[in-house]
Amino acid sequence: MRRIAPAMAALLVTLVSTIYGQQPRDNRLPVHIGSGGISGVVSLDGERRPLRRARVTLVDAELDFSQTAITGDEGAFAFERLPPGRYSLRASKDGYVSTSFGAARPGRPGKTILLGVGATSRVDLRLSRGSVITGTVLAPDGDPAAGVSVTVLTSRYEPASGDRRMTLAPNGSAITDDRGVYRIFGLPAGSYLVAALARLPFVGLGDVQLISAAEIRAALADVRERRAASRPGIPIPPRSAPAAATPRRSVVFSPIFYPGTAVQAQALPIELESSEVRREVNMDLEYVPTATVEGTVTVPAGMRAQVLLGEADRTATNQARRVSASADEDGRFAFRLIPPGTYTISARAFPAGVRTGAAPAESLQSGETNVVVSGEDITGVTLALGPAVTISGGVVFESTSGSPPELGLLRISLQAFAVGSNSAPLPTVVIEDSSFRLSGVLPGIYRFFSPPRGIRASVGRWWLKSLTLRGREMLDQELELRQSVEDGILTFSDRASELAGVVRRSDGTLVTDGYVVVFSTQKSAWFHGSRRVAGARLSDDGRYVVRNLPAGEYLLAITHDLELNEWFDPDVLRTLATSSPSRLSLAEYEARAHDISLAR
Repeated sequence: MRRIAPAMAALLVTLVSTIYGQQPRDNRLPVHIGSGGISGVVSLDGERRPLRRARVTLVDAELDFSQTAITGDEGAFAFERLPPGRYSLRASKDGYVSTSFGAARPGRPGKTILLGVGATSRVDLRLSRGSVITGTVLAPDGDPAAGVSVTVLTSRYEPASGDRRMTLAPNGSAITDDRGVYRIFGLPAGSYLVAALARLPFVGLGDVQLISAAEIRAALADVRERRAASRPGIPIPPRSAPAAATPRRSVVFSPIFYPGTAVQAQALPIELESSEVRREVNMDLEYVPTATVEGTVTVPAGMRAQVLLGEADRTATNQARRVSASADEDGRFAFRLIPPGTYTISARAFPAGVRTGAAPAESLQSGETNVVVSGEDITGVTLALGPAVTISGGVVFESTSGSPPELGLLRISLQAFAVGSNSAPLPTVVIEDSSFRLSGVLPGIYRFFSPPRGIRASVGRWWLKSLTLRGREMLDQELELRQSVEDGILTFSDRASELAGVVRRSDGTLVTDGYVVVFSTQKSAWFHGSRRVAGARLSDDGRYVVRNLPAGEYLLAITHDLELNEWFDPDVLRTLATSSPSRLSLAEYEARAHDISLAR
């Protein structure tokens, strides 16, 4: 046995002591220290049994502060020496459903813990066992399919785009083992789709093609013939008549949705109860033929075109297939190995020699068309390009003081982007003197991703009141901009309506957490970025305020089960409309106080 020299042993002891006993470095982020505290117990929902080794995370986003504690044998946790602030608390444990304090259900935002100077708060959290989905995936030949990605999808509103899409559920993925078996656990109760997707090996080295049985028989016969010819005395087997040559088709694995369809709309939702184990969610993989899509885009002289193919259904998943190609000098383009589906092909032309993102918007041309791919090659697709349009008109300032506006040259974003595969942002509105102009607008339909500037917050002392094009109010609908317009009217006012109040419980205590949602009684106004829908977070003194709502009839509801901008979701508004909301009428420029008393 080797001996370690005393000097070396001393050196090792010194190194270990230094590594594990060293003081924190001076370049750490500043630590917020106070005299408050938050403590509690994490237990199993329904049984109230303490859960050990659960992770509890405390966050104050305003202070950029977070800590994590691990519960002990009695499920207890404690955060000490906390500064005053608004804290959120979340508990998690492998195999259980992560939950935020005060959340209406798992996966939803919870309530805020308002902690004053030196204050302490007792908070208990309950976790439920996660539900399980398990099954087997088979290859097209009936053998177990190993290494297949299986995902669980759930419907979710995307606040950034205003779309409701199927997205990956928390803990919602697994890989099949050598038996083709998968097991996805830790799922909250809910409605899910299950999809399996295998990837063919060596994709990218060439087309993957299926070989027919006749080709295999012919190849085996050729091998036998060559072997017999190389061995004297062995009779040469008779050669069968050659099979008629049939072109091979390139294939890919199609995503398969339970119970066994490549079409998401035909998938069968799985309704999971809390802590349920759903077995035998089995799927068989399928090969699907791919196709080549070829076409031509009319490229003006001195320009080059970029062509994009993307799935037409933007609400399916957030992982939609998108492929790009450059048109040649004759405008020809091609997309290869495209699986079945409905696609939008869009093209954008810009001056040759100019980097794609650096081309002036006014110089761009664009066009798009839809194609349905069903396994057969498609040729002759034509794309006609049109120039970018210009939206212009006059600017009206309604002023109570009579003084002229002192804006000079002003740029305002309408906070909108194109709907479809193009997804181009709407250019900035340029206001100068008494006119406005939007140049380089690619024709299409645009959707607000947030209320335009001037709606919820003023531009200086000016509020955006109206935008009309050809007599139609454009702030109350998605913007359809396909032709140049010169008679637009952009109206600002130095006045705005105001709806404000205080929210109290029935015992008179202030409600300091959650949102007040104000929304029009007209369902046609329930769209993303609508100026007739607003969410206001309650302040520390229980107050809310919403400004610049147009005149009309409104409903007013209170909820803490809400994420930022989720109040634009029509499904959320339908739910709030049935929750006994307040109803009020608001006149133009009216300043109205509306206090709210909660029944419980």
